[in-house]
Amino acid sequence: AIQASASKASKARIFVAAMLYVLGQIITVSANIPRNNRVKTLNISQLDDDSLAFERGYFELPWRKWNTARTVLCMVTSLLLCASLLQEESVVGADKKGSDTRSLVEQSHLHASYV
Repeated sequence: AIQASASKASKARIFVAAMLYVLGQIITVSANIPRNNRVKTLNISQLDDDSLAFERGYFELPWRKWNTARTVLCMVTSLLLCASLLQEESVVGADKKGSDTRSLVEQSHLHASYV
């Protein structure tokens, strides 16, 4: 029962992590890449000061904001996946310890019956 609920919680964390990862990719495709592509098309040496200021304002602050969002999503995704791995490891370890304990008890009963 403990293993089943732990597995359910782990699967839920993995699902949320996957959705956060997809959200990060959506941000990349819809917010960051278009700005990067726009910067690539600029001929900076031919822009006057007002045009440079406009292009920098269009690019810099929004790009940073979305990049920060992607970074946070990536960190939360990583933490969720690590928590799932650790939980699975602890459940497997506890299950293994339980089976080791059962075998020791069974062995001691067998030994006692031969004595």
